[in-house]
Amino acid sequence: MSKPDRPSSASDTAPDIGPGILDRMIEIRRHLHRHPELSNQESGTQRYLREMLAKEGIADIRDVAGYGLAVDIVGTGRPSNRKLVIRADIDALPIEEESGVEFASEIRV
Repeated sequence: MSKPDRPSSASDTAPDIGPGILDRMIEIRRHLHRHPELSNQESGTQRYLREMLAKEGIADIRDVAGYGLAVDIVGTGRPSNRKLVIRADIDALPIEEESGVEFASEIRV
């Protein structure tokens, strides 16, 4: 019986991401972390995400269930009938952050 292969690291499986994209993703995540909003109060988060998507040239951004957003991003690869759905929570928990990170919440929720 052979030993299982070692688990893949992120660097083994990470797709090619264009220069600056990863930094932009981190910047957006840290902005959201600094400005949390409780469930059903995410108007600022929704507005910010809409602006960031539009800035990246993503059109047809639709409101979903109050403060959610939905977009269809069409790939440029060969034609396919496959679809990918990504869902993410954008609401914060009502806790006091004590992490000490530079992007810690600036808002008490």
